[in-house]
Amino acid sequence: MVRWLPGAWRPMALPAVGVCDHRDKLRRPGDTVRADREQRSEGRQPLELPTMSGEMVPKRRDLRASHEDRDQVVEQLRVAAGDGRLSSEELDERLEAALTARTYADLEELLVDLPVDHDAVVAPPPAPVVAEELVQMSAKGSNIDRIGPWAVPRRMELDVHGGNIVLDFTQAVLTGPALDLNVQVHGGNLRLIVPQGVAVDVGTVHMHGGSVRRRVHSEPGVRIALLVTVSGRMKGGKVIIQGPRTSRAGRRGGWWGRLFRRRSATGAGPKLMP
Repeated sequence: MVRWLPGAWRPMALPAVGVCDHRDKLRRPGDTVRADREQRSEGRQPLELPTMSGEMVPKRRDLRASHEDRDQVVEQLRVAAGDGRLSSEELDERLEAALTARTYADLEELLVDLPVDHDAVVAPPPAPVVAEELVQMSAKGSNIDRIGPWAVPRRMELDVHGGNIVLDFTQAVLTGPALDLNVQVHGGNLRLIVPQGVAVDVGTVHMHGGSVRRRVHSEPGVRIALLVTVSGRMKGGKVIIQGPRTSRAGRRGGWWGRLFRRRSATGAGPKLMP
């Protein structure tokens, strides 16, 4: 590219650094090598395309919010209103803004004056519980129990001599639809505590000198979330299937409690003195 200067008798070439033509703007990714060769042959520097630097990466507050993020903020606003921190008008206004928020920054502005954890808005969801494929346990002269929160594996193999097995599914984390339970119990009992939604099949257990007692009944229409299939061998013990343990508060215990309930059932309860 040249131009005529006033009072000059010959053209003066301008510096070629940074000069580009229309081919640079229309260049496709597949034409990179060919375009660079053409520019070097003409004495021009190749056009450097901008790269994604750290400054061009969007900040976390500028990312788009999901429906789950909006629901978390809505719940926190309701809790704040229940504590008396927001009036009904402020709650309605912030709920509308939370449901129409687009980015994390919009959600954080709704919680800036509330004593809540703002990082919880952008916190990733907890990782799912991964169950073990096989759990093997053995005991001799002691018990094996799983009570409280515990992850239910896909298969359990339990071998107990002179002890009991207690598996409480009331607070268990169900990671699958089925549990294959194989037991080898000698001189002990197997107790399964199951809430509604957990079914037990003991059709493949070989009983020797014991029995199966089922003290729980499934309610009609309840979806089965876990099926426990029990197999193995029970020698000199019982299989007990019962519901969750209830609190004994308000119940009369001991010998007097049993006597009181027995007399009440027969209609001969304790008489009050006039």
